[in-house]
Amino acid sequence: MSSFIAFEVNGKRLQNERREENEHIEHRMSRFLKKFSIQAILSFYLNAFLLHNFKIYVISNIKLRRMSSRCSTISIADNFFIDNKNEKIFQREDNQSNNDDI
Repeated sequence: MSSFIAFEVNGKRLQNERREENEHIEHRMSRFLKKFSIQAILSFYLNAFLLHNFKIYVISNIKLRRMSSRCSTISIADNFFIDNKNEKIFQREDNQSNNDDI
């Protein structure tokens, strides 16, 4: 009951205070959501990197190859694909050994 009386007495002032409080809460929530979304994106890329899912780097690797034929940055980009290249090399060695046995 007392809050209703205070609202009637200080009508506009109380409404303004509530509006400012709501704007402050909305501003804090938007800052929180921005931080949360940035952290979610960074954790996604970190997980992809740790799980050796290097499909993300394919586009940058192609762009680097088009820029120049041989460059240190290309070798750095190619290092991301070492696992894939090693698998291909191992498959070739297995196929050669099978042909020798026949």
